[in-house]
Amino acid sequence: MKSSERVTGYGTIIDKPAIDLASVRLTRSPPPKPEIGEVEVGIPVPKKPGREAGEVAAAVYALQAGQSRLFKNVDAKRLYGYAKMAKQKGLGTEYAIRTVEDGIRVWRLA
Repeated sequence: MKSSERVTGYGTIIDKPAIDLASVRLTRSPPPKPEIGEVEVGIPVPKKPGREAGEVAAAVYALQAGQSRLFKNVDAKRLYGYAKMAKQKGLGTEYAIRTVEDGIRVWRLA
């Protein structure tokens, strides 16, 4: 154990000199003044990157009973999740999801 350390019930703590917080506050520069723009109307909200999930979910939920749709470049787990969520919400919908040679096909059963 070094002379600058002390032993406590939680282990060894290194003795460091205390920091004077008043001097730290004085040395900081003031925050920048906020800039607020004018009110504007008619500017569309851009899509968030990676939010294709909304489009895929809407395509699944748009199916009517007896219809099917083929999905390419979509994760099968995501499609299973949408089908499960629709059933858990009590929407009265059931889906069958199968992997086929061209992609993943979703059928709406009820």
